[in-house]
Amino acid sequence: MERQSHSGFTLVELLIVLAVAAILFGVAIPSFTGLIEHERSEASLNDLRTGLHQAREYAIRNGMQVTACRSTDGSACLAGERWSEGWIVFEDPANRRDCNAETDGRCDHGGRVLSISPGLDTGAYITTNQFVSDTVRFSPLGDARASNGTFTACNAEGEVLRGMVLAFSGRMRVARDGENNAC
Repeated sequence: MERQSHSGFTLVELLIVLAVAAILFGVAIPSFTGLIEHERSEASLNDLRTGLHQAREYAIRNGMQVTACRSTDGSACLAGERWSEGWIVFEDPANRRDCNAETDGRCDHGGRVLSISPGLDTGAYITTNQFVSDTVRFSPLGDARASNGTFTACNAEGEVLRGMVLAFSGRMRVARDGENNAC
């Protein structure tokens, strides 16, 4: 009589594999949450960069002042350094640096709202230095009407994740170490 060989695994082997997998997941999950938070902060800084780039392009293409400012309601500018609460971009022909948009999307000085960005829904935030704390204005030539300003993405613990420098020329670049603001 021939013996049949059975292949498979025992319950003990299965439990050992599950225990090792649980330990690996337990070690890996905290690293992934930090990575996810970092990527969300990067995405928000990239959204801001895109918004400022579009504002600059619009100013050059249409030959007019365009302003970007912090805003939580999508209609009026706010003072302060935390752009993570949202921002608006609007035509600023009267160079007033404020919009006070009505429900029709037109500013009280005649310009119109070009884009509205909602705030971040994470604990991360974007802070600035004094040169771009409230507003960023682009002239019809595309320059940023202020000296170099820095936007810094920070995590909920107040650690610097990445920065972006807005040059007087209106161009943006990634900040090097030492150029970032404190969170």
